Amino acid sequence: MPGQSLFASCINEEMSWGPQEYLTARLVDSLEVSNWMFLKANSGEGATDIPFPESVPRPGEFEEAQHEASAPEMTPAAAIAAFFANPFQI
Repeated sequence: MPGQSLFASCINEEMSWGPQEYLTARLVDSLEVSNWMFLKANSGEGATDIPFPESVPRPGEFEEAQHEASAPEMTPAAAIAAFFANPFQI
């Protein structure tokens, strides 16, 4: 595709998608929301709640969500020392 290269998409993930991909993702999001609205409007009073649909992930959005994740738990030093003291014990 003109104007796109593997190097450019590695440097800036947003360059990996062109206008067609963004428009297609927008159409999918709109269709999911319209289906959700139809189901909400036509479901009975005792029906289970239908969760709002999530949007199609765009390039660069995954990293933002990944940064918001909680920090991983660190293994205590005593547990690491015990593991290396007897590595063949399972």
